[in-house]
Amino acid sequence: MNLHDSEHQTDHGRSAAREKWDVFISHASEDKAYVDQLATALRLAGLTVWYDNMVLEWGDDLRSMIDNGLVNCRFGIVVLSRTFLGKKKWTEHELNGLFAREHAGRKLLLPIWHGIGRDDLLEYSPALADRLAKIAGRDSLDDIVESLLKLMERPVPDAQKHAKSDQVLAYRRRFDKRWAFGGVVLLTLAAVGFGIQYLTLTAKRSPFVAGPDIGKEDTRTTLKDGLTYVHIEPGEFWMGAVPGDIDADRPDSAGETPRHRVKITKPFWMTATPVTVAAYKTFVRGQSAVAMPPEPSFNLGWTKEEHPIVNVTWQEAQAYCGWADPAGRLPTEAEWEYAARGGNEGLKYPWGAEITGNDATYSINLAKWNGTSPVRSYKANAWGLYDMAGNVWEWVADWYDKDYYRTFQNVTAVDPQRTQPTEWRVLRGGSFRDDAWRLRASARGWSDPGGRFYGNSGFRCIAR
Repeated sequence: MNLHDSEHQTDHGRSAAREKWDVFISHASEDKAYVDQLATALRLAGLTVWYDNMVLEWGDDLRSMIDNGLVNCRFGIVVLSRTFLGKKKWTEHELNGLFAREHAGRKLLLPIWHGIGRDDLLEYSPALADRLAKIAGRDSLDDIVESLLKLMERPVPDAQKHAKSDQVLAYRRRFDKRWAFGGVVLLTLAAVGFGIQYLTLTAKRSPFVAGPDIGKEDTRTTLKDGLTYVHIEPGEFWMGAVPGDIDADRPDSAGETPRHRVKITKPFWMTATPVTVAAYKTFVRGQSAVAMPPEPSFNLGWTKEEHPIVNVTWQEAQAYCGWADPAGRLPTEAEWEYAARGGNEGLKYPWGAEITGNDATYSINLAKWNGTSPVRSYKANAWGLYDMAGNVWEWVADWYDKDYYRTFQNVTAVDPQRTQPTEWRVLRGGSFRDDAWRLRASARGWSDPGGRFYGNSGFRCIAR
C-alpha cells in the first residue's frame, strides 16, 4: 500500500543536487509499503527526507543521486529485512556509504529490523547485529519519529506528543478487553447500575431513525452522529482478484489470490460513506479522553466537514464505531469486499472493468481536490454505498497476512476474519493519492494499527 504524501518536495531531482537532508532511507524495494509510511511520517514531522520514491525523477543518474544523498544526510535509516540482506547492489552500496561516513564515534547509521532477528544479522554483519535497533511492528512510526527528533535535538511537535499518548492507550486496548470493547463494557456497567429501568429504556429506544429516503427500509440514520447506514443482506460471493487481473500479480500486491468463495451468514448495516469530519467532531465533543487527530495540510482546522476524517488510528476507528452504536464495529475484510462489490461478480472495480476520473478520487484527479473530496462526490455502487473505491483507505477488523487467502483454497469460507495478531491491520479501497490499480475491489493494503501520520486513511462502520 502506497501511503506517501505527494504534496511536498516537488522539485525532487533538482533539489536533491543541492539540499542537505535530515535523513537518508536505505531499503530493499520489496519493503516499500513500510518505507512509504515511514518516510511520510518523518516528513510530516518537519524533517527533510532522502527517499528514492520522493526524490528520483525520470532520467536521473541513480548512482550520483544516491551518493549525493549519502554525503549530505545527517542520519541514515537502514530498513533491514531478509530481502535487504540478500546483498543487492544498491542496498550494499548505501550501507557501505553510511558505514564509511561514521568516524570518531559519530553515530549516523540507525537500523530498523523489519521482519528479521539478531540471528539473521549475525550471519550478515555482526557489527549491525550489535547495534541498538528499532523493530517494525513493536516500535510504531510515532516512536521512531520521536526518537529521531530527540537525536537531532529538535522539539517534539505537540501533535506527535498527542499521538504518543494515543499509542499508549492503543497498547492498553490491545492487551485489555475492557479497553478494546470499552463502549460495550460501559453499557454493561450502566445496565448493572441502573437495573431494570435502564434495560427498559434502551429496549424502547432504537439507535436508528428513519433514513433520508422516505418509505425505504434499507437505509437508517444514527441518532448520535447523523450518518446514514445501508442495510446489507447476507449472501455468497467470490472474494479476491478476478480471473485475468494482471494487477494482482504485481510485486507490491498484498495477496489477493487465490480467489475463493465466501459466505456471509448475517445481515448488517454499513455506513453509506466513510465517517466524516463532522461526525467525528460529534464523537469528540463531550469526551475528555478523545481528541481530534492531527489535521492534514489539505484540511487545516478540519474546516471541510463533509470530507472523510483521516489520521485516525485503528483503535480510534474501532472506538468510534462502538460509540455510534452499541453493536458497532469495523467491518471484517470479507464484509467490506462483499459490500464493495454490491452483488456484481467478476468486476475489477465496484462499477465495472474500467476506471476514469469521473468514477472516484484518486491520483488522476489529485490536482482537482488537492487531497480528499467530499463524500458522495461520485455515484454510489449498486447497494447505495459511496466511496468504496478511492478518497481514503479504510480500516477493517482483520489482521494482515499476505497468505491468508490460501487458507480457503477449494473451500467456502464462512464469515471469515483473520483474528490471529500480526504486525499490521488491513485497509481497503485505495485513496486520493493512489494509482487506479489500488482502487480495485480486491486490492488489499496494510498498516501499523497505532499509526496515524499518513493523511489518506479513514474508516466506515457496521452495526447489526
